[in-house]
Amino acid sequence: APHSHDTARTRCAAIAISLIKFLTALCAAIRAAPLPNLALAALAPGIMPSAFAGTKMLKFNITAKFVAAFALLLTATASMGLFAVSKIGEVNAIAAEQRTIWIPGAEALGDIHAFTSQYRLKQDEMFSAASPDAMARSQKMLRNARNAIDGGLGDYEKLVVTPEQKSAVAAMKQAWAASVAQDETMQSMALAGNSVGAQAIHDGEGLDTFYALEDATLTAIDAN
Repeated sequence: APHSHDTARTRCAAIAISLIKFLTALCAAIRAAPLPNLALAALAPGIMPSAFAGTKMLKFNITAKFVAAFALLLTATASMGLFAVSKIGEVNAIAAEQRTIWIPGAEALGDIHAFTSQYRLKQDEMFSAASPDAMARSQKMLRNARNAIDGGLGDYEKLVVTPEQKSAVAAMKQAWAASVAQDETMQSMALAGNSVGAQAIHDGEGLDTFYALEDATLTAIDAN
């Protein structure tokens, strides 16, 4: 597309240059055209009228060509102006789409990626907490992080436009749902006093679940 735009602009410029050269030649012809000798016409009325009429015809033809060339020049200039306006409109539309869709989408995905990584760290803190109060604080932080991830997924889902993005966000939601279900099981075990069992799941099956969510998030980032 950029090559075709450059070719069109080059052609318009060539037309404009050709018209300018043609107008210059016409002006030179007008200046060089012989004017009738009125005194000689009075002395030889039978000779000069035809020459005078020929000169008038020459001037008429040159004037007509000059007007036609000027009209063509205006047409070419107007065409180049319309072409430029249409291209500016396309650029503005692309810029608006970047501002309202693609950049916010990239920001949402970046936040989701960061929050899911932090979520796993907070899980580890909860399962290794030394006291019930520390475990309760970690559980509260996990609940807040979960709300932030849910909100980020909802925000990004509103911005998807391509089939690849829609497929990627569906995979992210599925992987996150599996992670949440597993987290509920581990938290229940930890609150019941089985922190060792919760930690074992976290270090084994939980790691596989986290990698599945990580892969889905990276795929969505690539699709964006």
